[in-house]
Amino acid sequence: MAPTTQAAITIELVVTSTSQELNRAFKYSLELPEPMTIDDLWSWLLRQKTQECAELAEAMKKAAGFSVFGRAVSANTLLNQGDRLELLNPLLADPKLARRQRVQASRSEQASKGRFDRWTRNR
Repeated sequence: MAPTTQAAITIELVVTSTSQELNRAFKYSLELPEPMTIDDLWSWLLRQKTQECAELAEAMKKAAGFSVFGRAVSANTLLNQGDRLELLNPLLADPKLARRQRVQASRSEQASKGRFDRWTRNR
């Protein structure tokens, strides 16, 4: 019986910029020699001798987490043909706290104009 060989797979790697002024996503199409985990992908990128692969490996190292098609996954998840792997950035602020601050700012602005809502009444 002949040994089975894994076929090459193609995935899409999405990296978002972390700078505030440049809010963009960069998409890279990678052809991998075989299905591999996310950790294996990082090692594979390091073994490639191109500047682009080195930059992608560095971005993977700095990522706060990973998702495949928007669903959070761990680093030992097996990548399959056609997967879109997204590198997640760390949160810049606590979402609850940020929302409270936006609401408070909005209420203060409305109150300064003489308009009050049902929560602030005539405060």
